[in-house]
Parts: sequence; structure tokens; C-alpha cells
Amino acid sequence: MSGELQRGTRWRRFLAEGVVIVGSILLAFAIQAWWDSKGEANQSSALIAALSEDFKAADLRLTEVLAAHERAYLSAERLLSYAEAGGVPADDRAKVDSVFSRLFYSMDKFNPPMGTVETILSSGRLDLFDDAELVRELTRWTSAIDDYKEWEAAGSDHFYSVLYPYLAAKVNLKDLDMAVPWEVPWPHEPTSAADLISDGEFRSVLYMHYVIFHNIREATPQLEEAIARIVEITGRELNSR
Repeated sequence: MSGELQRGTRWRRFLAEGVVIVGSILLAFAIQAWWDSKGEANQSSALIAALSEDFKAADLRLTEVLAAHERAYLSAERLLSYAEAGGVPADDRAKVDSVFSRLFYSMDKFNPPMGTVETILSSGRLDLFDDAELVRELTRWTSAIDDYKEWEAAGSDHFYSVLYPYLAAKVNLKDLDMAVPWEVPWPHEPTSAADLISDGEFRSVLYMHYVIFHNIREATPQLEEAIARIVEITGRELNSR
């Protein structure tokens, strides 16, 4: 009888020890899962905070670049309006050099911070973000910025390879370049740039410049809206954590 009791006691002890071991293993898994989820939550919060800062900086940078692009667009538009009218009115001839010169300082480019976006998309860890709208907007942003940069590159290439060489061959750039952002040790003399308005080659060259910057202008609201949406989403996400 005592042997059966001892065997029963041993079995109960083994069973209790087994339950303790299994429970310990399950508890370890639960703790690890909790720790991993906490780590992912911290990663997600850090990335969202970085995104918020990047896109706020992008917003400020875009405002600066837009001012340069607008100068290029409005200058080309003004010169083409003279061509459409058949020439430069006598009262405006003194102003034409200034209009031309604004073309020189309109080649700024939009280079927003892309490190955080590229890190997120290249890592494949989109699962860190609960907000599907944020993932969707980031994907749209990369496509929109690529298109925008293509137009900017086209504008820069056209200016330096076509428009600038044309002007250099026709007028004294030292005098035409009145918008130079630093003081120069020579007085500016009036140029004959106004006479270029009647040149068919110049009108063709300038029209292409105008079209490129018109397209840049048309693409700008999409970028502004995308930045505003991402700043709003990241702000909402940070406030909810």
C-alpha cells in the first residue's frame, strides 16, 4: 500500500513539475512577445516622429523653391507677352533687362529630406504602421516627387544647354545679369535684350522654357497637398500614442 502511495506521490510531483515547466515556458514566450511588441511600438513612434519632422522641413523648403520657379514662369510669360504684342513698348524697354535677369536665378531645385521615407519603404516593415492611409500617402509621395524632379531637371537642362548659351551669344551677360545676389564692381549698362523679342529662334527657346515651368507649376499643388496630409496624419498618430 505504501508503495502505491509513493508511486502516486511521485506521479503527482512529476505532473506538478511538468505544469510548472510548461507554465514557465509559456510565460517566457508571453514576456518575449510583449517585449517585441513594445520594441516595435517604439520603432513605429520613432519613425513617425522622424517623418513628421522631415515633412515639416520639406514644407519650408518647397516654399523657398516655389518662389524661384515662380520667377522663371512669370519672367518667361512676360517676355512672351511682349512677343505676342509685336515687341517691347518704348516705356518698358528699360525694364526688360530686369525681366531677363530673373531667369538666371530661378534654377533652384526641391530636394526634400527623403531618408526616413526611403528607410521605411526599403525595409519592407510597413507592418510597423497601423494607419493604412499613412502607408498609402508615403507611396504616393515618392511617385509625385519623382515626377516633379523630372520636370525640374528638364527646366535646368533646357536653361543651361539652350537658353543660357543663346543669351550669351546675343548680349553682354555681365550687364544683363542684374539680379546677381551680390555686389559687383562694375555698373550695369543697358543691353539690347529687348531686341531679342522679335527673334523667332528666341521665342521658340523661351516658349519651351515657359512650358516646362508651367508644368512644374501645375504639379506643385499635388506636392503641397501630399505634405499637408502626411504632416496631419503623423501629428494625429503621435498624439494618439
